[in-house]
Amino acid sequence: MRRSYVKGTILMLLIAVPLALTGCSDGGGGGAATTVKAVALAFDADGDGTPDVLDDYPADSGNTAFAVCSEADQTSTHDTMDTALGKAAPYPAQTTFKGSVDALNTPDYYAVKLEAGKTYSVVFYDPQKLDGRALTFAPDLSVYTGKVGYLLGIPDDEEMIQGVASVVGDTEMLPVTNSSGDSQEMVVLSFTAQESRVHYLSVKSEQPNDLGELSQYRFDLIEDENKNGLAVDYLAPDGSTYTPEDIVYLRGEMRQHVDQWYSDGSPKTFLASAKPAFDAAVTYLTVAHSGSLCNDKTSLSPFVADIPWNSDYKFGYGIDATTGLPANKLQAVSSFTPPAPVNASTKTDTNIYFIKTDSDYTQEIQAGLNTTFSSFGVTFKASGSYTDNIKYSEKEATLILKYYIKETEYRLFDPAGGAYTLLPAAKTYLAQNNSDFRNQYGDYFIAGARYGAQYIATLHITAASAEQLRIIETKLTEASKTYKFDATEEFKAKFREATQNSTVEVKRSTIGGDETKLSAGTTPDQMFDELKAFIQSCTKENRAPLDAYMLRFNQMPDGAAVATEINVNSCVFSATRNLTKDYLALSSRMKTIVGLDPSTFQAGVQNDYAVAYDNLVNEISDNRQTIFKDRALIESYGANVKDALDKYSALIDRQSFFLKLVQLQKNWPYHTEHQARESGFKSYYLSKVVDDDIFKPSKGDTFNTEYHQGWHVGYREWYPSWAPGTNSIVCYIKIDVDSSTRSDDCWDDNHPSLGRDHLAFHFKSGYDRKGSWWLKAKGIYLGASGKSSTGNYPFNWEMML
Repeated sequence: MRRSYVKGTILMLLIAVPLALTGCSDGGGGGAATTVKAVALAFDADGDGTPDVLDDYPADSGNTAFAVCSEADQTSTHDTMDTALGKAAPYPAQTTFKGSVDALNTPDYYAVKLEAGKTYSVVFYDPQKLDGRALTFAPDLSVYTGKVGYLLGIPDDEEMIQGVASVVGDTEMLPVTNSSGDSQEMVVLSFTAQESRVHYLSVKSEQPNDLGELSQYRFDLIEDENKNGLAVDYLAPDGSTYTPEDIVYLRGEMRQHVDQWYSDGSPKTFLASAKPAFDAAVTYLTVAHSGSLCNDKTSLSPFVADIPWNSDYKFGYGIDATTGLPANKLQAVSSFTPPAPVNASTKTDTNIYFIKTDSDYTQEIQAGLNTTFSSFGVTFKASGSYTDNIKYSEKEATLILKYYIKETEYRLFDPAGGAYTLLPAAKTYLAQNNSDFRNQYGDYFIAGARYGAQYIATLHITAASAEQLRIIETKLTEASKTYKFDATEEFKAKFREATQNSTVEVKRSTIGGDETKLSAGTTPDQMFDELKAFIQSCTKENRAPLDAYMLRFNQMPDGAAVATEINVNSCVFSATRNLTKDYLALSSRMKTIVGLDPSTFQAGVQNDYAVAYDNLVNEISDNRQTIFKDRALIESYGANVKDALDKYSALIDRQSFFLKLVQLQKNWPYHTEHQARESGFKSYYLSKVVDDDIFKPSKGDTFNTEYHQGWHVGYREWYPSWAPGTNSIVCYIKIDVDSSTRSDDCWDDNHPSLGRDHLAFHFKSGYDRKGSWWLKAKGIYLGASGKSSTGNYPFNWEMML
């Protein structure tokens, strides 16, 4: 049969039409709604509290999310078209479907009402993971008309199937890059209905469920004439239309500012920071598309605050706005001790949350940075802190336990009061070399700090599979909602239960407080238990700087001659932000590669990647004073970082694929008796780079052959063979047999052909029988350098039996 194999992660919440469904659960809407085809991009035009890019109904203040049909709400089986959910009352388009594929890979069927001539899209997504993987399995999705004939799906093979037929469609994988530089795969399955009638959607897994766990899914069915996963066009002020990539980027930015979620996974309430973040993101898109907002000079803010304190900082130090680090001549202002705050009040907070995507990591490090203050210093200094233990990948995530107590006010003097004075040398240099002053002493000086104490524990979790990790995340996220530092036993029990089949690495970092009250801290239980001891150790006397407050030199009398503007292109800061976001992602990939099992690589490969990473990072750091004043240099080095990010990400994805193929190869049988067999990967949903490596029918290089025999006295034998080509291996094999060939046998003469550079089979019929055999296969191209240590797949191929 021809089918679509939908791969990747869809990051969409889309516009809906009027609907009212029985048996579906609601989130932020789901009733009758106003259908729109185009809206002017705004933060929240209908005033319902949900940003328009996350609002399924941006023109209807009474609705914010599609009605949801959840498999969990149903008690009846629905594994055929006759038992499909919605059979009696088919669901319309603009509906969200939620369900799971069980260990037996039983398909789920949904009945939907479609209209002739209209184009529809099935869009997999998860609004709570707008920059992560919405699925942890490769879904096999088919669309049926329910009429006898052929199943014409998307886009692989074709064969007759009794009793069903489907509409013709397209599967598209669109690369999307969000603000953190995450490479996402926006997958949209689109088709046009030929008749107005009930159709059926069938969902199951493309691969066997080896762990016996449920695989969760969620998708929208929408009207989508443009086949881009969007049910509405978002218009810019000049009348142009924002691209799907733009909207995904905006949704990813807004996701970070969701305060509460509905139980069905749609956003409920938002933080006050959402509107400024939206405005900044729209400005970012404007610059990215046109570059028209760049000027030769930049006007700096009179102060910057909320900069995480680091070991390079000292009161009075000059700070370069383009690097975020101390200037060439460190001390610009006479030494001082900031005064105690007038208001002695403090604020405290305890949070438990996951870091599992590039955006999560960026938000952790760069949240709240001023748009005209470099993110370089904050980002690169973070590599020496608790972030060393932050790792995330297909099977990894990091749980953060963070507590702080902070004074509500900064400790600093009135800039005009004369407490801040330039050192004599700095004052003289300003008088004689005004235009060069910033090159020597920087643009800001550290004028004060907000004091307090901070406790951060990182618990790096490695699960056995992506689906197991998802289960762990779900359990711990729910448990964290009721976490209390003085009642940790219940949470510890839930943590142990959730992670019992996983490995957990812990690391702790503290600022202020009394570290002598803590143990070495080597277990998860200690991370939770000793937070209470740390809190009890905190006093006014052992508080330390947590956040830096920096003033422009021209805010104090001695520095009045310093110009407000600096001779630096205004787009330097946005270019720096792009570079450092990619650097953060790259640093995470490097930590992941170092932590992978060395036995799966050829000798020296992990070290080569580590050396290349160190060389790139050191080159940028050593030349920072030159690089971060020049937009062209920033973009050039940014391209180098992005290339490295792509390369390192590809290595991780390919290693994951390699190990999965090894596992499947070990289960591939030598001998098969008159039964169909299928194993391997005809697609690979977790990674676009691996999916692109796999042969596609459009290239004409897949293997598809068959042999038919009539009634015959004696035996019939068939010896098909195929080699996928230079530097390629077999990654998928499918054997089909006709039901009348009762005593057929099949031997894999090159066992296991799966994972080898060619396949060779021997088929033999039963005596005096008739029937047919079909053999299909796909290969994967390993790159020009093949299996070498410098190639795309530099793994331990001896693991292939």
